[in-house]
Amino acid sequence: MIKPPDGHVSFRKWRDKSILIFTIALIVLSGIGITVIWEIKSGSVKLVASPTRKRAYQLCVAVKAFYADYGYYPSEITTVGEGGFSNRRVVAALTGREVERGYRRLNTNNYQYLDTSQEEWCDKWQQPYHIIWDIDGDEKIVMGVTTVSDDVVIWSVGKNGVNEWGYGDDVKTF
Repeated sequence: MIKPPDGHVSFRKWRDKSILIFTIALIVLSGIGITVIWEIKSGSVKLVASPTRKRAYQLCVAVKAFYADYGYYPSEITTVGEGGFSNRRVVAALTGREVERGYRRLNTNNYQYLDTSQEEWCDKWQQPYHIIWDIDGDEKIVMGVTTVSDDVVIWSVGKNGVNEWGYGDDVKTF
């Protein structure tokens, strides 16, 4: 038989308090569980990453692995030009298919960090992923008014096709 923790409190009162606390905890946890199940069924919470998000993370891992092997990032180009954004140079370096065209080869060992036959790494809306890496080594990337604590950030412009710098409907790795 279980004895109450305090000698002057009767066992019945101690048992009743314990049952009350257990019942309240059960009700609270049931409410949380029902809410989570409702959110999952309604589609506002996704348990499986979308193909676009998976590809963004694959690219992010490849860029970080490249940096770990070489000590520099897979492109000398870090800004978006007036002609629009392209990640062809990065993909060429990550797949080991670089061709010298007036700039030096970055993947000198021809390691394959990405397995793709595509020249450009695009999302499901056929838009290239945007890539920014930390060039000063402080592991902080400033994107507009937001500072991201990482050394590489990648995002897709999302369904609306508008670059919202990782926000709005953009699919991002940060």
